Amino acid sequence: MPQVLIAILRTAIPAWWGTVVAWLLARDLITDAVAEDLRGWAVALVAAAVTVVTTVWYALARWVEPRLAGWLRRVLPGTLADLVATWVRRLLLGSAVAPVYPRGQIVSGTSTQVGNPYGVRPGRGE
Repeated sequence: MPQVLIAILRTAIPAWWGTVVAWLLARDLITDAVAEDLRGWAVALVAAAVTVVTTVWYALARWVEPRLAGWLRRVLPGTLADLVATWVRRLLLGSAVAPVYPRGQIVSGTSTQVGNPYGVRPGRGE
C-alpha cells in the first residue's frame, strides 16, 4: 500500500470515528428545544465536539497501539494475539502500520524529499 494512502487512512479513520461518536452524543443531548435555546450555536458546538472527540480518539488509539499486542498476548496465544492486534489497529486507525516517509531537508518551508512524490518544487509556493 502506498505510504500516502496509509497516511490518509490514518487521518480519515479517526476523523470518521470522531464524527460518528460526536453525532451519537449530539443526537441524544441536543434536542429541538436545546437547539432553539442555543439560537444557531448548536452547529458550532457539534463541530467543536467532533474536533474534541476526534482528537481524544486519535490520542487514545495512538497510546493503545504500541501496548495492544502485549495486552492481548496475556489472554490469547501469540499468533492469534498479533492477528487480533493488527485488526484492532486497522479498526481504530485505518491501517495497522504507520506511514514511513523518506528523509528530506526543509528548504524555504518545503520538503525536498527524495523522489518528491507530489512533484512540488521548493521555492515555487505551490
